[in-house]
Amino acid sequence: MQKRLNASLVFISLCLFFTDVFAGDQEEIALLRQELQAISHRLAALEARAGPGTKAATTQTKPGWPERVKVNGDLRFRSEGIDEDTRDERWRQRVRARVGLTANVSETAEVGVQLASGSDDPTSTNQSFDGAASSKGLNLDLAYFALTSPAGNKIIGGKMKNPMFKPGKSSLVWDGDLNPEGLAWQFSQGQFFANLTGLWFEERSSRSDSIMLGGQAGVKTKLATGARITAGLAYYDYAATKGRTPFFDGDGHGNTLDASGNYAFDFEILEVFAEFSARLGDMPFSIYADWVKNGAAGAQDTGMAFGAKLGKASGAGTWELGYTYKDLEADAVVGLFTDSDTGGGGTAVSGHILNLAYGFNKRVKGSLTVFLTENSIDTPSERDYNRVQADLSLKY
Repeated sequence: MQKRLNASLVFISLCLFFTDVFAGDQEEIALLRQELQAISHRLAALEARAGPGTKAATTQTKPGWPERVKVNGDLRFRSEGIDEDTRDERWRQRVRARVGLTANVSETAEVGVQLASGSDDPTSTNQSFDGAASSKGLNLDLAYFALTSPAGNKIIGGKMKNPMFKPGKSSLVWDGDLNPEGLAWQFSQGQFFANLTGLWFEERSSRSDSIMLGGQAGVKTKLATGARITAGLAYYDYAATKGRTPFFDGDGHGNTLDASGNYAFDFEILEVFAEFSARLGDMPFSIYADWVKNGAAGAQDTGMAFGAKLGKASGAGTWELGYTYKDLEADAVVGLFTDSDTGGGGTAVSGHILNLAYGFNKRVKGSLTVFLTENSIDTPSERDYNRVQADLSLKY
């Protein structure tokens, strides 16, 4: 309506101008001026009734920052007990806090930043309750950009969430808390998907940097019954690893080290995986298998995991039950980056993992996880390692 009134004002003004020039009829001019004044009063009344924000709302074409920026996070309280042969039992209380934001720079560009509790451990953001209630720190957990295209391409760079597909959220190769650093390309079209990564792990001033170049390809198929099958393979090639100091704190995390405390082998890892998901009645059900082999290692070069999950704790009164079996030899994968809980973390571990979770609502969940495992397998030091984790998780 405002646009029509403005157009009327312009039209009448033009009429008035030309009448002054060509007609010279003072009586007609006075009549036109009265009509113009009446329309102006009507427009002022309409604007006053609509309020001061109407004009801005109707002319704004771009979303403001509240529409472009999203804040998210979670907090997890954990009570954990550990029973390892030859060592005293321990029980500790821990918390994990994460807060992050994502911003849509444009329709095809996004940036994300996240802070998290804990130390600089790459596979854990847990903070134990110790240090006489001292203040705890926050670390940069994510800092990335993502560029997408309608053709199914996505480029990600920075400290990012793991871009590789993990069957059944398997942690055989990658721990769930690891946020790698580098560049990644993701592609998805129809049933086919592919991921390529170039990750940096250790920069050295006098020797070659330790990096990883990896690729993954697979297919996702939906059956006539509604069930889904995902299958594929991946290859990870680590450069400048053999003869170098372990990537973090000089600890091999189960990998074989030479007499100087350096990695004894390179890592050229082949991974083959499959996942099947369907519904059993009204409940989701899935099973998966994951297998790896390091072509640059010695005899301890293979690992495997398989598991199943029934249900999903995603709302009030919902629940899920999961089981995983894992057997991971010493040099099958990089020990630092694999699961940090099974057998105390790292490679040379095997055993069973049971998980039960219950949803109090869509943002609050409780869970209980039991690890019945062994570490230092296939060595004279092999011993039992059992762990219990009781968690309360809240998302916002």
